Amino acid sequence: MENKKDISFIIPVFNTKQDQIIRCLDSVIKIKSSIETEIIVVDDGSLPENSKIYKKLVNKYNGIYLYEDNSGVSSARNKGLSYAKGEYVFFLDADDEVDGKKFDRSQLSKKADIIIFDVLLKNESNNTNLIYGLNKKNREIFNSSNFWSYLLKDGLGNWATGKLFKRIFLIDNGILFNTKLIEGEDIDFVYRSLSCNPVIEYIKEEIYVYHWSPDTGESRKKLDPLKYLKGIIRVYEIRSIVIQKVNMKNKQQIFKKICKVTTNRIFLTYAYLIWNKKNISNKEYDFFDHCVRKIKCKRKLDNRSKFQIFLIEHHYKGVPVVYYYLRLMIHFVKNRL
Repeated sequence: MENKKDISFIIPVFNTKQDQIIRCLDSVIKIKSSIETEIIVVDDGSLPENSKIYKKLVNKYNGIYLYEDNSGVSSARNKGLSYAKGEYVFFLDADDEVDGKKFDRSQLSKKADIIIFDVLLKNESNNTNLIYGLNKKNREIFNSSNFWSYLLKDGLGNWATGKLFKRIFLIDNGILFNTKLIEGEDIDFVYRSLSCNPVIEYIKEEIYVYHWSPDTGESRKKLDPLKYLKGIIRVYEIRSIVIQKVNMKNKQQIFKKICKVTTNRIFLTYAYLIWNKKNISNKEYDFFDHCVRKIKCKRKLDNRSKFQIFLIEHHYKGVPVVYYYLRLMIHFVKNRL
């Protein structure tokens, strides 16, 4: 007979520092004993010496340790989901934590397919905290049509973390993480979940503690710039669809900002590639050209975005390299202060 749990915590790990994974696991076991939990740690191809440490730690915490060759966070989460027995699953990054003391059995609604909590973002670069929540009552049940607008900006709506997903809801609708993405995989997952018309409940509690560092996005960019770029375009495509679904007065202004943010992220990736690679192949240039063509409404762009697109389309190298160099210097100075 299957030993069912209330919540399965799925934690991908890839060469995470030992003190961070201990902090993460410690936070889970602080959850009240009235809630039946299980810890599933998926080792995404870490170094052998790290894998040995993780396996021992997971055993110490009575969790499930799984190993797979390095395939990315999406694959690791999918593997964890396939082993989960909880009524709900909770995706937790190994360098983050939860506030276990704020979990309560009364939060496990029988009605909701997705339960959304507030996220406390700790900015590791300047030691500041920021709370991400919804502009709603302390505890409120609603449907996906009331949540679409939160996908239009970076924040709570775009993260798969900080949410309880009913496992049977994900299974019945065939919802898994897109393993082809290394950027935008969270918003893609949330978007496809919302498209299945879930019942959503919002609980105004800072359950998830997100330890943010500016190096997170940079590491993904360095891993595979073109695959990273695909994720940027996927986010743009999702937001282009979502904005047609919502009833808002300032749609044009919001979409203009979406185009601006997307163009800047494409340009930064282009500048990074030129900075780190002397010879760019025609295939790589073609892909960047394809991406900027995706931003169809150039008339909605500001002059800076139009200039960035011009530099990409004409394959200029000088200005992007200088721009990227200045960003590196600014980042270095900020970290020294």
